[in-house]
Order: sequence, then C-alpha cells, then structure tokens
Amino acid sequence: RAIIVEDTLNPADGFVAADFDAMAADFDGTIYDVEVDFFGAPSDIDSNQRIVIVVTKEVNKLTSPPLAFVAHANLFPVATCPASNEGEYYWTRAPDPLGTYNAGEYTLADARLETRELLAHEFAHIIQGSRRKAVGEFMTAFNAEGGATAAQEFVSFVFEGRSDGLNYGADAIYVSQGADPNGYYGYM
Repeated sequence: RAIIVEDTLNPADGFVAADFDAMAADFDGTIYDVEVDFFGAPSDIDSNQRIVIVVTKEVNKLTSPPLAFVAHANLFPVATCPASNEGEYYWTRAPDPLGTYNAGEYTLADARLETRELLAHEFAHIIQGSRRKAVGEFMTAFNAEGGATAAQEFVSFVFEGRSDGLNYGADAIYVSQGADPNGYYGYM
C-alpha cells in the first residue's frame, strides 16, 4: 500500500533499508487499515493502489520546515494544477544528524521515533483531501488537524494495545519511561 522513495542526495547517516521495511510494515499492517476503518478509503488518482511516501532533504530546506506534509494539489490533474504529481503523496524530512539544512539537526533516532506518528497524521490528511475533493469542499485547517490528531490516537491504541473510551488519564500516557514512545499524544 506504500511506495517509499528516498532522495539519493539526502544527508549521510539517514534511514537504512530496515527503517524503510519497518515503515512499510507499519503502514501496510496497521495504519492503513485503522484509518480506512475510521475515515474511509483514500482516492487513487494515479491508479496504483499506493500512497507515495517521499523522504527528502527538500522538506528540511523549507523555511520553518514541517516534519512532514501532504499537498492536496497532488489530487488534481496537471491541467488544473501544473505542480501536481497526480497522486496520493506524503512528504517527510530526511534525517539530518549534522543539521545541514534549515530544519537544523534531525537525528536518526528522532526520525525513527516520529515515523509512525507522522504516517498516521499525514495519511489522515490524504484521506481527508481525497474524500473532500470528491464532494467539492475542503475542510478548515482546524477540522483537518483535529481529525489527523485523532487518527494518531486511533493508530496508537492499536500499536500500544489500548482501547478507546477507557479514560486512561495522564499517569498512563505521560510516564517518564515512555508510555508514549512514539509521541502520539504530543499535541495534548
């Protein structure tokens, strides 16, 4: 369900094959199914039945760079939006241990820690964009971010063996030894 593309000019000491395998396994084995169950299936503009995950230093170069993003422009044909990739794309920073680009230092350990959270969050935006495009009206940023943050929680429950509606409380989430090892609740 994922095509993972790495920029060949990313900084040294970044993701290795095992990281990409883990990313694909998390997306294919959990994230995709959980989010489709909650939000519905994404579009398939490019008819490849895949989400393209691009790991590139170009995100690191942006001013005030995000960790990752989705551009809904990619859901439109090139005739309407010349910059479109005409498909479902997710862009994320490359690990940059030396802080070569605007983003500054982004260690491999931090990138590995945040991968699941970012995949869960940004895939929700792909679903939102494709489903809202189908009805001709996009969501406000507030609603879109709220839904993507909820997606992080839904996915985290599966990875952590938790269930919704149990009112876990701060002591179960914010334990210093890592009850939230992937940062799913960082927005709280």
